[in-house]
Amino acid sequence: MKYGVKIKIDVKKIDKKLLFSGATAVYLDATVFIDTEQKSEYGDHGIINQDISKEAREKGEKGNLLGNATVFWTGESQQGGGQQQQQSQPQAVPSSFDNFDDDIPF
Repeated sequence: MKYGVKIKIDVKKIDKKLLFSGATAVYLDATVFIDTEQKSEYGDHGIINQDISKEAREKGEKGNLLGNATVFWTGESQQGGGQQQQQSQPQAVPSSFDNFDDDIPF
C-alpha cells in the first residue's frame, strides 16, 4: 500500500536543542503516527512528534507534538507491472509551495 500524506508542523514547537548538523543541512528527527481507519475531529489521520533520546524516553519524557498528518491519497502496487491503482484522487500541490522560502525562522 502506498500513501500520500500531507503534514502541517508548528515550527515554534521544535526543540532546537535536538536539531543536528549533517554534511549539507540541519536535520530534525520526527515520527508520524497515522491511523487511516479514523479521522480526528479536525479531519486529520495522525500526529507528528519530535524524536527524543532513548535516555529521555526512559525517564518518562515525551517529544514535542509538532503537528498533524492527513492521508490524501492511497494506492496499491500491482504484481508484475508495478502500476498503481488509485483509490482516491490526489490533491494538487498548493501554489504557495512554488515560492517556498528555505529560511527557517530560528
